[in-house]
Amino acid sequence: MSDLVDQVVEAHGGLQTWRQVQTVTTGLTSWGLTWSLKGQPALLRGVTVDVATTDQVLRIHPFVNQDCRGIYTPHRARIESADGTVLQDREHPREAFAGHSLQTPWDQLHGLYFGGYTLWTYLNLPFLASRPGFVVEELSPWREGPGQIWRRLRIAFPPEIHTHNRVQDLYIDHDGLIARHDYAPEILGCTPAAQYLSGYSQFDGIMFPIHRKVLPRGGDNRADPDTVLIGIEFAGNYILS
Repeated sequence: MSDLVDQVVEAHGGLQTWRQVQTVTTGLTSWGLTWSLKGQPALLRGVTVDVATTDQVLRIHPFVNQDCRGIYTPHRARIESADGTVLQDREHPREAFAGHSLQTPWDQLHGLYFGGYTLWTYLNLPFLASRPGFVVEELSPWREGPGQIWRRLRIAFPPEIHTHNRVQDLYIDHDGLIARHDYAPEILGCTPAAQYLSGYSQFDGIMFPIHRKVLPRGGDNRADPDTVLIGIEFAGNYILS
C-alpha cells in the first residue's frame, strides 16, 4: 500500500478519529443530467441521509414524500412509511439494471439503489482504502491545470462492496484532500466520469466537502466542464455519531 494512503487518511482526520464514528448524517440536494435522463429529477432534493461507516447501509428521509424513508443495502432497496410499513421493496436491486441504456427510465427503487451506494462510497472515502480487501497503488502525478499537480491513488474495491465499478482513481491536492474522483458507473454503461470535490470544512475532526460536481471524462482524461451529470450540494453540516 502506498504511503500516500496514510497521508490522505490523516489529512481527512485520521483513522483513530474515524473509527469512533458509526454514522454520518447530513442534508443534501442533488440534480443534474443523469437524474433528468432517468426521469427522477427531484428524487434527492432536500433530503437527509444517515450513512453507516461499518456496514453498507444508508437511509434517506424524506424519500418520495414527507412521510416515507428509503433504506439501501447492497442486496435490498426498500421504501417504508413512517410506521415502518414496507411500501416498495426490491431484492438484489443491481440486477434490475440489466439491459438498461443511458436513456432507460428509472423507478424510485432504481434511484434509491444508485443514490444509496454512491453516497455511501463518497462519504466513507478515503477511509475505505485502509480496510481489508481494498488494493491501493499510487499512479503517476496528474497536471489538472496551471499550477495544479495532483498525486493519484488507484483503489480496487473488493467484490462485496457495491459501488460504481471495481477500479477508481482519487486525485489528491497539496493539502492531502481528495480534489477529484474518477470512475465509470457500470449501471450507466461504464461512461467515464470525473467528480470534483470542493468547499472542505472540518466536522468533529473529519474533513468533508460541501460541493460535489460530476462531469463527463474524455479519452484524454480531461473533464467536460459544460455538462453536469450529477451535482450534490450538502447542507453545510455533518453530524457524526
